[in-house]
Amino acid sequence: MDCAQGQVVGIQGDMALVATRRAALCAGCPHEEGCDALGLHSSNEQTVEAFNTAQASVGDTVAVDIEPRGLLTISFLLYMFPVIAALTGAAIGSTWGESLLGWNSDTAAILFFAVGLVAAMTVLKLLHPRLSRRKELRLNITEILPRTGEPDPGTVEG
Repeated sequence: MDCAQGQVVGIQGDMALVATRRAALCAGCPHEEGCDALGLHSSNEQTVEAFNTAQASVGDTVAVDIEPRGLLTISFLLYMFPVIAALTGAAIGSTWGESLLGWNSDTAAILFFAVGLVAAMTVLKLLHPRLSRRKELRLNITEILPRTGEPDPGTVEG
């Protein structure tokens, strides 16, 4: 994910609430147009929770990012796990549907495909509270950015 920028609007313990433009968070995502089509982009701005690893204060402009390992894990869980579960269900239905249920193997494959998909989504829903506590799967404030018009503290004017 490309690093997104936002402004800290609140601090809650070791977490910060960061107001950012949705386009910045979604930049480069291959499913961005799909969210638009489904109406999931209800507004241009959103507030996200991020670990305040840079010790930002309210009003600071910050860079927000996720660890590459976390992005890979989230991508697998949200995209590949349901597909694998659904295809496994279809294979089970196709192979065992006729002998177990007495149904046509195609009908059983479709039914078990749906059962596998629903089971995967249920597992993800049940794992969500546990996964959301894992630091590598959460957004992090990586740096505090200089305010527009202010010189970078690392530069020397001469």
